[in-house]
Amino acid sequence: RHKCSPLQLINIISRYSLMLFNLLLSYVFYFYFCLTDVVGMGHYSTYTVDPQIKLSAHSVTPEIEMEDDVFLSPVNNKTEDLIYSKIEALECYRKMVEAERITAKTPLTSSDSGEWFGVNTLVRAGAHDIHSNQLRTPASLARERNIKKQLESLPEFTPWFIYVVTLAQIIFMSFMLWSYGGIHEFGLSPYVHQQNNTPTVDAAEDTVSQTIYPNLWLGPDEKFLIKFGAKFSPCMREDHLINIRYTNLYSKEESKFVCCEYQINRNWVGYTTESECNRRGKILAHKNCSEYTDEFPMYTHKFKPCCTNITGGCILTSQEHCIFLGGNWQEGAETCSQVNCLSQICAMSKLKSKNENTPYLVEANQGYRLVTSLFLHAGVIHLILNLIAQVILGSQIERTAGWFRIMLIYVTSGIGGNLVSSVFVPYYPTSGSGSSVYGLLGVVLVEFLQSYQVVLHPGIELLKLLSVLFLSLFIGTLPYLDNFAHIGGFMFGVLSAYLFLPYITFGKLDAGRKICQIIVAFLLIVFLFIVCFVAFYSVQGTEWCKNCYYLNCIPYTSTLCNNNVTV
Repeated sequence: RHKCSPLQLINIISRYSLMLFNLLLSYVFYFYFCLTDVVGMGHYSTYTVDPQIKLSAHSVTPEIEMEDDVFLSPVNNKTEDLIYSKIEALECYRKMVEAERITAKTPLTSSDSGEWFGVNTLVRAGAHDIHSNQLRTPASLARERNIKKQLESLPEFTPWFIYVVTLAQIIFMSFMLWSYGGIHEFGLSPYVHQQNNTPTVDAAEDTVSQTIYPNLWLGPDEKFLIKFGAKFSPCMREDHLINIRYTNLYSKEESKFVCCEYQINRNWVGYTTESECNRRGKILAHKNCSEYTDEFPMYTHKFKPCCTNITGGCILTSQEHCIFLGGNWQEGAETCSQVNCLSQICAMSKLKSKNENTPYLVEANQGYRLVTSLFLHAGVIHLILNLIAQVILGSQIERTAGWFRIMLIYVTSGIGGNLVSSVFVPYYPTSGSGSSVYGLLGVVLVEFLQSYQVVLHPGIELLKLLSVLFLSLFIGTLPYLDNFAHIGGFMFGVLSAYLFLPYITFGKLDAGRKICQIIVAFLLIVFLFIVCFVAFYSVQGTEWCKNCYYLNCIPYTSTLCNNNVTV
């Protein structure tokens, strides 16, 4: 047993406590997320409307005779109503007009009305200044009539897109678990698994070991996720670092290979370097081991290529050892330079080799993983957490924006977030709709900034929204999650909200401002996509942010962030 000093013991306990707190926080956060209106904001805002407007409206009886340009529906006496639909938006605006009419005769002081960001909280949707002692002018009446027509013309939609995407993600998860045969090892930190009596190049009955990377989210292992369509850069582009590494390895080492008879079992032959063969056995007269085994049937070509890691790594070992490592045994090949290991990892479609002499150099072109990864999740828990956020946010937005706009926002945020992640952490396989969900959070933030004047206590609501974002990023430091994709998706979601969401204008100046926002958002989205694609495909091998590692994974334990990817 290893002895631990008191300081080491305290350090271990604190790391595990912080990690468990992170897990607990994720469940508490999503439970709270379901039962409150922190970010449940539709296009007309689901934040609580300022009660001062409602109290002002209550002083007007339903029997009051109204002008033609004013809403004729009766007053709603619910003081804590939330605006979820066009009807309630129209009702809220009608009350706002009534409040303006009353306060035009009885001005309020600033202490009565309250302020936020220097804007009076009773100034709603570009209405006439309530501090004015004058009744509404014909210009204000025309403006109100125009706003009313815009509100009435906005349709209500059923959130079919969110329902269909959610159903597709559930089907993908079910089929993936069925194909895998269950779930992978569950846990937090990697651990070492050993097996005895395994033939290797060192001993006929050796003790071998491998590191098991468990899945915290009740799902398959990392390698199976890649085969099923997870985002993984080596499958999506011709990776220069991988090609250079294996070219140097195979061209230098395998040029020195000889066929060796191993001393541990004189019926076993395999390829190794001359120096290694002198240490472990003797060099055979035939350089080609297959020719030797054909000529002398008593010999067995025991050590053949085994594809082991997810970047196309290969070792020469026995079949028993290869199966233990979870690798792919290459019965028909003799050396690793004759094998296309990466194509077996990226099994969604076959990756062609660049030429017959170098099968290990592949032309990866599975760029569609930027989309397929949005329908896959690391496990059942990961799926549930994402779907809760997706249904709550997406259905609210789609009811007012429609399926086509929400689809554009969802796909733009998802692809953009995955592309940002592919640039910063290319060898970190991830899956899930997290980037799209963060894009929807970006839409919520934009809607808040566009309509904070109609929100009761906007500072508190903004603090809630930012708290949700930061807590979500904190949860994203756990394994299999990708904060780079989350941040990228949020960024593209903000821009997509300005570009795709419908809006109401309050005059020519406001209409011109919103048109400028659309143009700028469109140019920024195009610019960011171009920069990310160029960085991903052309500028490789660059550490864009050396100190950003802990943004994606915090080592709550000493081995939690150990990545099994080697390049």
